[in-house]
Amino acid sequence: MMLGLGSLEAALAFWLSIMAACGCVGWGIWNWNEKGSSDAGHLPRMDTGKAGGTENDR
Repeated sequence: MMLGLGSLEAALAFWLSIMAACGCVGWGIWNWNEKGSSDAGHLPRMDTGKAGGTENDR
């Protein structure tokens, strides 16, 4: 029993998830100010018209 977690498997899962979370935070800090390509100009345009047409279509 490790840290009261009941079994070795539970302790292993706990510590691996803590290590993965720390790795994700570290990666985020490391790459915080990386200059990459902006995706803002590549969004598809959405159709805002109502179903069945607009008043100009009548």
